[in-house]
Amino acid sequence: FPGSSIAVNDPANGVSATCIQLIGDIVATRKKIYEEWPREIFDGQGVLKRSPWVSLLVPTSYEFVVGCLVILSIGGAIMPMRKLLYGDEEVLSDKVPWL
Repeated sequence: FPGSSIAVNDPANGVSATCIQLIGDIVATRKKIYEEWPREIFDGQGVLKRSPWVSLLVPTSYEFVVGCLVILSIGGAIMPMRKLLYGDEEVLSDKVPWL
């Protein structure tokens, strides 16, 4: 059946998603963005009007894949960010290979 094969495999977090599940998560996340972000930043087609840069602060994971695809679907440009915590907290940037 088309769409039933694994599209994203995230063994570190125990997540595997088919194309259908991935698209469903993209649609659900995009809907949540439209509900929570100010409507005036979108045009009539649901695309960002101005600055396309959207920060994404998520470790490499299934959520990162979904977040990237959602940002692209609303006309955004992805700006992955490293999470730096100070003091006794963990420095996550050491675990993110592209930073």
